Amino acid sequence: MNSTPILYGRGIEKTYKIGQQNLQVLKGLNIEIYKGQDYCILGGSGAGKSTLLHILGGLDRPTHGDVYFKGENLNKKSEEALAKFRNQSIGFVFQFHHLLQEFTALENVSMPARLSGQKAKMAKQKAERLLVELGLGGRLRHYPSQMSGGEQQRVAIARALMMSPEVLLADEPTGNLDSENANKIQDLFFELKESLGLTLLVVTHDRQFAQRFSNVQTMRDGLWTT
Repeated sequence: MNSTPILYGRGIEKTYKIGQQNLQVLKGLNIEIYKGQDYCILGGSGAGKSTLLHILGGLDRPTHGDVYFKGENLNKKSEEALAKFRNQSIGFVFQFHHLLQEFTALENVSMPARLSGQKAKMAKQKAERLLVELGLGGRLRHYPSQMSGGEQQRVAIARALMMSPEVLLADEPTGNLDSENANKIQDLFFELKESLGLTLLVVTHDRQFAQRFSNVQTMRDGLWTT
């Protein structure tokens, strides 16, 4: 294991203002993620695990504390620079696949590359290759409504891999699937970690899924539990 984490947080706090009251969701968390390793944050609903994941991935900013990627403080980046970081360095997979319904699988997967300015032909070729590798060669021109839940999540994973991210973040990625498809997607995450050398961080409430990870931290009420 490298001595320096690729992604880490120090004293991460997050507070939301709701009416006249403040709701503190994260209460001063430290976390270290090392390159090529797999991590799971386990916790029930409301524990704060999704909020932490969003902050680590640059989707949100902490109220207090700092997040570093390769030694660079994400909090000091502009919104434009943060968007570029998310597009190029981090892959996101969510419980709900968030596919664009009016676009085909191929178009959905191509989207991150097209948004970064990549030429359409090149983006299409890589998207097609990813979809074929994930067993969706026969679904390239299907729309999300024409695919099963497991197939849609595979498309979402292909989209997350489109820009060759170093870190893959997943928020309850199997929470919306039946047990058979959930198991297949879980297997896929670990296959991708090995074949692509990905750093993997997943948040889940599923204890059985969590047992498959090398590194597991449990969260409750915005704090780590022992």
